[in-house]
Amino acid sequence: MDSKSLWEGMEECQKLGLTKSTGVSNFSCKKLEILLATAKIRPAVNQMEMNPLWQQKKLIEFCETKGIVITAYSPLGANGAPWGDKDCWRTISIKPK
Repeated sequence: MDSKSLWEGMEECQKLGLTKSTGVSNFSCKKLEILLATAKIRPAVNQMEMNPLWQQKKLIEFCETKGIVITAYSPLGANGAPWGDKDCWRTISIKPK
């Protein structure tokens, strides 16, 4: 099943009141352009990986111009991120005296 057909199904769910809004996950600018070319209802949100090392500024700007809200997953990075070890968090969480 192609993304156009899937999105049409999501639009139908929203029209029937089965969902308040719909969104996408990990859509690039190109994928969003393709979707928006035929969508009757714009995605409310694009869920994407975003963290201090990968900010995806071009995609954020694109979504802002189209009225699509960004929600981030892995905002502190994936396993192995330099700030992801326990010692780092312990240092950050210690209250200054």
